[in-house]
Amino acid sequence: MEEIFKSVADKIIGYRKDDLPTPTPEHVERWSQQFTPKYQQIVLHEINHILDEIYITEENVEAFLKSLTTNKKLVGEDPVDFWKSVFVFKEQEHGNSLSEMISKLFSILENDLGVAETGESDSDTFIYIDDFIFTGNRLFNDLRPWIEDAPERKLSVHIILIGYHMSGKWWVENRLKNLAKEKGKKISFTYWSFKQARLENRLKYKNSSDILWPTEEILSIPEIAEYIEEQDPEKNKIKFRDKDSSGKSKFFSSEENRRIIEQEFTLAGLKIRSFSASPSISLKPLGFSPFVGFGFGAIVTTYRNCPNNCPLALWWGSPNASQNHPLSKWYPLLERKTYEHSSELNLLALMI
Repeated sequence: MEEIFKSVADKIIGYRKDDLPTPTPEHVERWSQQFTPKYQQIVLHEINHILDEIYITEENVEAFLKSLTTNKKLVGEDPVDFWKSVFVFKEQEHGNSLSEMISKLFSILENDLGVAETGESDSDTFIYIDDFIFTGNRLFNDLRPWIEDAPERKLSVHIILIGYHMSGKWWVENRLKNLAKEKGKKISFTYWSFKQARLENRLKYKNSSDILWPTEEILSIPEIAEYIEEQDPEKNKIKFRDKDSSGKSKFFSSEENRRIIEQEFTLAGLKIRSFSASPSISLKPLGFSPFVGFGFGAIVTTYRNCPNNCPLALWWGSPNASQNHPLSKWYPLLERKTYEHSSELNLLALMI
């Protein structure tokens, strides 16, 4: 077991390195001991496998941005001229991901191309840069005010991301196009991302999905069945992944291990929800989601933060909380940094 503890710790060694202690095998062991004893080793094996496949390091991000700054499909034949003429969006509704990504981009531009400043807002080409699309809401809300006020000449927006979930990307892509059309604006949108971080989560492709998406077998566990009964008493809203869809997602080591980690993370998430008398309706076992069901189920994490769309078992809780505080009742593997003024932070109030 010591070997797997060390392997997981090594993979997340740079996680929030400026404000959290360096992960150790003991840290990983403490987290794993909260799961059902007979499945702890499988949970560790599977999370180790998932991190190996889709954990995004700072080095990954920097290499991706570096390659884009001179990618001819984006910048043409003269990258210096391109970057000096484009306008980079700097406003975001919530969070710090946009500003952190911009900081990295500008550092690369200055060091590699000698570009210290980009263009002004009267440019015809715009850059929006962020980390991930989950539901697509943040991207839409960030660009909506600009689209409504944008000039009516032809404009291009390049949306640069580490990655995206296919359902969220499809949703926001259509919303942005329709809003531009509705407002009479001639705006084209182009998306750039890591190819390996384009994650499947559309209903049509549930059996090859790259998220946690339980099969109906999970209802054999009474507390999970009770939770789903409360969520969907008519049993017509929740869609389950088909049984035996093994090998159709590259991010899980096997169908059996996928089933177990879906089960264990769901049970842990229900336990975490029980720490509040009235948890937020969006706080679901497998991650924040406005929809009926288990939650978003995201498995992608980055060096800078763990998305709240990931299972609560990964990020919820605080080792620094006082002994009587509900946040002390779960020890997180990837403690999450929350938005200063978001509804997510209101969980603290709900837990007391």
